[in-house]
Amino acid sequence: MPTRQTEHFALTDDCVVEIDRRDNDTWKLAFTDGSGAPVPLDLSSLIVEASSTDQKVRGLKLSPGDGPGHVLAIGWVECATHARVTLTTQGGRLERQFRFSDAALVRPEAGPTGGLYADMGHGSAIELVTRDGADWLLKFYLDGKENAAPPAELITVQAIDEDGLITAFPAKGIGGTTVLGAAVSGSPARVRLIWSHGDHGHNREFDLS
Repeated sequence: MPTRQTEHFALTDDCVVEIDRRDNDTWKLAFTDGSGAPVPLDLSSLIVEASSTDQKVRGLKLSPGDGPGHVLAIGWVECATHARVTLTTQGGRLERQFRFSDAALVRPEAGPTGGLYADMGHGSAIELVTRDGADWLLKFYLDGKENAAPPAELITVQAIDEDGLITAFPAKGIGGTTVLGAAVSGSPARVRLIWSHGDHGHNREFDLS
């Protein structure tokens, strides 16, 4: 069980999210405005995800809570280190990621060329090589052997900063058959790798420091 169950963070200046980690498969979320009043929600406009120590990202099933602005998020959250909340409003898409105060760092193993090696499932893996002042490199492997890169439009690198702000950087071809590039800027604390597969994607997320 988490050492501290209830925490909160600001989705915007006028929307605060409280997360009560009730048990290993349920979070209770409460949304309030700047005055502390509940913010009624349409659940179809809300996405809640849990990122865990196994680097996997899991979308949670949502149902109404016990009053306006209250939501139950149900799924495997026992080893979650982060929560991501995405809310679509008339004014646009609001999205932020929150790191729990008791979260341990999640770092992948080193890859064959010294990068960060993420098992993407089905025998596939990506090695991420971060470089100051240059495009980051994504190298692709199948069953441990270097393999042809997928089409660049299927791969996205999301950079997450210390404040939980998320920026997406699409992959691009850089002239090789097994390597793609991504023009990541800023100083991200964490990265999510997204490999799209038709109607779903394989996501892996880990800390950079």
